[in-house]
Amino acid sequence: MNQARTVNGIKPGEYQVPYSNIGELLKKQVDAHGNTPWMIFYSDETGSRNVYTYRGFHDLVCATANFLLREGITPGDRIATVAYNHAD
Repeated sequence: MNQARTVNGIKPGEYQVPYSNIGELLKKQVDAHGNTPWMIFYSDETGSRNVYTYRGFHDLVCATANFLLREGITPGDRIATVAYNHAD
C-alpha cells in the first residue's frame, strides 16, 4: 500500500527541488544573474530584437501578479489565457 503512494520512491510531501514555489526559484535566479540576458526574442512580424534580463522578467511577473490581485484574482483561483507566441 505504501508503494502506491509514491512516485519513483518519493513520498508525498517530499520535494525533489529545493524551492517551495516558482516565485522562490525566480528570486534566486534574479539574485544570481540579475541583469544578464534571460531571453532574447526576435519578432517574426516586425523583425525587432528584444532582450529580457532575469531582473526584467521578474519585474514583469510581479507586475502581472499585482494586476491579477487588483482585479480580484486570489491565490488558488484558476485562470486561463489564450495567446500566440510572442514576448508579451
